[in-house]
Amino acid sequence: MSKTTKKAPTRTKKIAGAEKKQMKKIPSKAAVKPVAKKVSKVIKTVKKPVTKTVVSKVEPMMKMANPLINVQKFFSKKKNVVLVLGALLIMGVVYLAKDQVVVAMVNGKPIYRWTMINKLEEQGGKQVLDSLIVETLVRQAIDKSKVTVDQVDIDAAIKELEDRIVAQGLTLDAALQEQGMTRAALIEDIVMQKSAEKIVADKVVVTDDEISQYLKDNADYFPADSDPESFRETVRQQIYSSKLNQEIQTWVQGLQDEAKIIYLKEYDTKLTNK
Repeated sequence: MSKTTKKAPTRTKKIAGAEKKQMKKIPSKAAVKPVAKKVSKVIKTVKKPVTKTVVSKVEPMMKMANPLINVQKFFSKKKNVVLVLGALLIMGVVYLAKDQVVVAMVNGKPIYRWTMINKLEEQGGKQVLDSLIVETLVRQAIDKSKVTVDQVDIDAAIKELEDRIVAQGLTLDAALQEQGMTRAALIEDIVMQKSAEKIVADKVVVTDDEISQYLKDNADYFPADSDPESFRETVRQQIYSSKLNQEIQTWVQGLQDEAKIIYLKEYDTKLTNK
């Protein structure tokens, strides 16, 4: 008796039915797009607040950690640097020039510099103005003449002056302080004097007859046991200095006569107004 082989039942129909059910669950492309858009919107709305919150918290912390950050930002701009430097410069000028406005305080009340200047002008304006005019004329003439004074001559003049002052029991610095004068101002006066002497020196001549006449006229003033002739060189120097000073005065007067001087402030002055 032959055995009949039974065929296994096919599951094709069952599998096909399951696949159809599974495919029904998978959404179509048209259904996926709206979902993706919603997800991206949700992500965007979630990320933005988180980022802002973190930055808003971090920035104050950075400023607290580095207090110089604002200063660095301020000075990083050229305009701000210029403004600061300008303000500092103005403050410095005001501080240095404070005595140019107020010269004294009396129980809280200021005495202004212009008040003092007005008083000085009333008392000695003419003399000061004359001196300034003469000084200006002499300086202009010296510059024009191109004369120079050697340092040796300056040192010799200072030494001669200092010797005379020391003989009176003072020092040169003390004498200058009493006169309200500095060594620099003294040197300027010496240079001016020596320059003027050089300009007029060729006009000064001392003769032997003048020396002899001087010795004769002043014989009574020499020591009784001395020879007046031994003083000839000293007398010659005295006559020369006297003539030199007279010649300088004549030269200065000539400068005034030839100068064009315009007075913008009325003073009782002897100088000719041209």
